[in-house]
Amino acid sequence: MLTKTGLRKGLLSDLNITILRNKDWRIISKYSPSLNANILNLEKAFEGTIYTDYSKFIEDEFLDGLYGKSFNSILCCGLGLGVAPYLVQPFCDTIDVVEIDQDCIDLIQSAGFLQPKVNIVCGNIFNYTPTKSYDFILLDIWQDTKGNYKTERQTLGTNLTPFLNQGGTLYNPLDIWPKK
Repeated sequence: MLTKTGLRKGLLSDLNITILRNKDWRIISKYSPSLNANILNLEKAFEGTIYTDYSKFIEDEFLDGLYGKSFNSILCCGLGLGVAPYLVQPFCDTIDVVEIDQDCIDLIQSAGFLQPKVNIVCGNIFNYTPTKSYDFILLDIWQDTKGNYKTERQTLGTNLTPFLNQGGTLYNPLDIWPKK
């Protein structure tokens, strides 16, 4: 089970990463004076910060639905900085990730903080059919709720719910974020 630490620092701050690059993607460590800590950001050229590992935000806002739940298997739809698979490595036996961007996958794998049991598949989650069921499915592919978000959210819910174990959770952080 994942429990909140309440720490105000970067979740991956102990990794000693200053900067890693792969084509248009980079992981860069930035000092945050308000946190008095380094935090990692995943950035894509010309798009700015895509993901950050600021623990207070992850625990209290974005991935709050992961905390305090017992689960042994997870399907992460979207990789980002790899925080969700990183967090569940200690207690999940099955960690599958579907990410559409091979360059992002290559960058995160080169960072070396994900264990070999994290299975990352390069593919489009809208065309992906799982081969097993999961206790937890995390939908983390959107930056915002503009465009086709509502239709895409409904499509993924319909497509992936049959792959939830009994009592499982389908969680989309944008369903609750930003908190009011």
